[in-house]
Amino acid sequence: MDDPAQVEEWALVSTAPFPTAWQAYTCWRNRWLVENSGFRELKEGWHLEEALWTFHHPVVAAAHVAFTLVAFNVAQVARTQPGQHLTARGIRRLRRELNRRVGAAPIIVFAAEAFAVLHIEELVALLGGQPPLYSFRKIPPGTAPLLS
Repeated sequence: MDDPAQVEEWALVSTAPFPTAWQAYTCWRNRWLVENSGFRELKEGWHLEEALWTFHHPVVAAAHVAFTLVAFNVAQVARTQPGQHLTARGIRRLRRELNRRVGAAPIIVFAAEAFAVLHIEELVALLGGQPPLYSFRKIPPGTAPLLS
Protein backbone atom coordinates (compact mmCIF):
# COMPACT_ATOMS: atom_id res chain seq x y z
CA MET A 1 0.00 0.00 0.00
CA ASP A 2 1.62 3.17 -1.19
CA ASP A 3 -1.21 5.50 -0.14
CA PRO A 4 -1.04 6.09 3.68
CA ALA A 5 -4.69 7.22 3.69
CA GLN A 6 -5.82 3.87 2.34
CA VAL A 7 -6.96 1.43 5.05
CA GLU A 8 -5.72 -2.13 4.94
CA GLU A 9 -8.30 -4.75 5.85
CA TRP A 10 -7.53 -8.27 6.98
CA ALA A 11 -9.71 -11.33 7.15
CA LEU A 12 -9.25 -14.44 9.25
CA VAL A 13 -11.12 -17.57 8.30
CA SER A 14 -11.44 -20.21 11.00
CA THR A 15 -13.73 -23.04 12.00
CA ALA A 16 -13.12 -22.16 15.66
CA PRO A 17 -15.72 -19.86 17.20
CA PHE A 18 -14.32 -16.62 18.59
CA PRO A 19 -16.54 -14.20 20.55
CA THR A 20 -14.64 -11.16 19.29
CA ALA A 21 -12.30 -10.32 16.46
CA TRP A 22 -9.62 -9.33 18.99
CA GLN A 23 -9.70 -12.80 20.60
CA ALA A 24 -9.32 -14.39 17.17
CA TYR A 25 -6.41 -12.10 16.37
CA THR A 26 -4.58 -12.80 19.65
CA CYS A 27 -5.13 -16.54 19.26
CA TRP A 28 -3.72 -16.59 15.74
CA ARG A 29 -0.90 -14.18 16.61
CA ASN A 30 0.90 -17.04 18.33
CA ARG A 31 0.61 -19.07 15.13
CA TRP A 32 2.12 -16.23 13.12
CA LEU A 33 5.07 -16.18 15.50
CA VAL A 34 5.65 -19.88 14.82
CA GLU A 35 5.31 -19.32 11.07
CA ASN A 36 7.70 -16.37 10.99
CA SER A 37 10.33 -17.42 13.50
CA GLY A 38 10.15 -21.22 13.27
CA PHE A 39 9.32 -22.17 9.70
CA ARG A 40 11.13 -19.23 8.17
CA GLU A 41 14.24 -20.03 10.23
CA LEU A 42 14.08 -23.64 9.09
CA LYS A 43 13.68 -22.72 5.43
CA GLU A 44 16.11 -19.83 5.19
CA GLY A 45 18.60 -20.43 8.01
CA TRP A 46 18.72 -24.23 8.04
CA HIS A 47 17.97 -24.70 4.31
CA LEU A 48 15.31 -27.30 5.06
CA GLU A 49 13.81 -27.29 1.57
CA GLU A 50 17.05 -26.69 -0.27
CA ALA A 51 17.64 -29.12 -3.11
CA LEU A 52 15.22 -31.78 -1.89
CA TRP A 53 14.40 -32.46 -5.53
CA THR A 54 18.01 -33.49 -6.15
CA PHE A 55 17.67 -36.44 -3.80
CA HIS A 56 16.74 -39.33 -6.06
CA HIS A 57 15.41 -41.49 -3.30
CA PRO A 58 12.56 -40.44 -0.97
CA VAL A 59 14.31 -42.08 1.99
CA VAL A 60 17.31 -39.79 1.53
CA ALA A 61 15.03 -36.73 1.36
CA ALA A 62 13.13 -37.89 4.46
CA ALA A 63 16.41 -38.48 6.33
CA HIS A 64 17.64 -35.00 5.36
CA VAL A 65 14.44 -33.43 6.71
CA ALA A 66 14.47 -35.57 9.87
CA PHE A 67 18.10 -34.83 10.76
CA THR A 68 17.65 -31.12 10.03
CA LEU A 69 14.61 -31.00 12.33
CA VAL A 70 16.46 -32.87 15.07
CA ALA A 71 19.44 -30.50 14.81
CA PHE A 72 17.13 -27.47 14.82
CA ASN A 73 15.28 -28.69 17.92
CA VAL A 74 18.52 -29.47 19.75
CA ALA A 75 19.79 -25.99 18.93
CA GLN A 76 16.55 -24.42 20.20
CA VAL A 77 16.74 -26.38 23.47
CA ALA A 78 20.41 -25.47 23.92
CA ARG A 79 19.50 -21.77 23.68
CA THR A 80 17.20 -21.97 26.71
CA GLN A 81 18.40 -21.65 30.30
CA PRO A 82 17.53 -25.29 31.17
CA GLY A 83 19.24 -26.35 27.94
CA GLN A 84 22.41 -24.51 28.88
CA HIS A 85 22.29 -26.20 32.28
CA LEU A 86 22.01 -29.62 30.61
CA THR A 87 24.84 -28.97 28.18
CA ALA A 88 27.06 -27.81 31.06
CA ARG A 89 26.51 -31.15 32.81
CA GLY A 90 27.64 -33.14 29.78
CA ILE A 91 26.07 -36.00 27.85
CA ARG A 92 28.00 -38.78 29.63
CA ARG A 93 26.83 -37.66 33.07
CA LEU A 94 23.24 -37.24 31.85
CA ARG A 95 23.32 -40.71 30.26
CA ARG A 96 24.63 -42.30 33.48
CA GLU A 97 21.92 -40.60 35.54
CA LEU A 98 19.16 -41.64 33.14
CA ASN A 99 20.46 -45.20 32.87
CA ARG A 100 20.25 -45.52 36.66
CA ARG A 101 16.66 -44.32 36.65
CA VAL A 102 15.08 -45.82 33.50
CA GLY A 103 17.56 -48.25 31.98
CA ALA A 104 19.53 -48.09 28.76
CA ALA A 105 16.57 -47.84 26.36
CA PRO A 106 13.80 -45.73 27.91
CA ILE A 107 10.49 -45.05 26.25
CA ILE A 108 9.24 -41.49 26.11
CA VAL A 109 5.46 -41.16 26.16
CA PHE A 110 3.91 -37.83 25.17
CA ALA A 111 0.34 -36.90 26.09
CA ALA A 112 -1.01 -33.39 25.57
CA GLU A 113 1.66 -31.07 27.00
CA ALA A 114 3.22 -33.63 29.34
CA PHE A 115 5.63 -36.51 28.98
CA ALA A 116 6.96 -39.45 30.95
CA VAL A 117 10.21 -41.37 30.58
CA LEU A 118 9.55 -45.02 31.39
CA HIS A 119 11.25 -48.38 31.30
CA ILE A 120 9.50 -50.79 28.91
CA GLU A 121 8.45 -53.07 31.79
CA GLU A 122 6.96 -50.10 33.63
CA LEU A 123 4.98 -49.07 30.53
CA VAL A 124 3.62 -52.61 30.09
CA ALA A 125 2.50 -52.66 33.74
CA LEU A 126 0.85 -49.22 33.42
CA LEU A 127 -1.06 -50.45 30.37
CA GLY A 128 -2.41 -53.39 32.38
CA GLY A 129 0.07 -56.06 31.30
CA GLN A 130 1.60 -58.65 33.57
CA PRO A 131 5.05 -57.89 34.97
CA PRO A 132 7.75 -60.20 33.61
CA LEU A 133 9.01 -63.16 35.61
CA TYR A 134 12.60 -61.98 35.18
CA SER A 135 13.55 -58.34 34.84
CA PHE A 136 16.51 -56.72 33.16
CA ARG A 137 15.97 -53.42 34.97
CA LYS A 138 18.94 -51.94 36.79
CA ILE A 139 16.74 -50.00 39.20
CA PRO A 140 14.32 -51.28 41.79
CA PRO A 141 10.71 -51.67 40.67
CA GLY A 142 8.44 -48.92 41.90
CA THR A 143 10.96 -46.12 41.29
CA ALA A 144 9.06 -43.06 40.12
CA PRO A 145 9.25 -42.29 36.37
CA LEU A 146 10.56 -38.98 35.08
CA LEU A 147 7.52 -36.81 34.50
CA SER A 148 7.10 -33.31 33.18
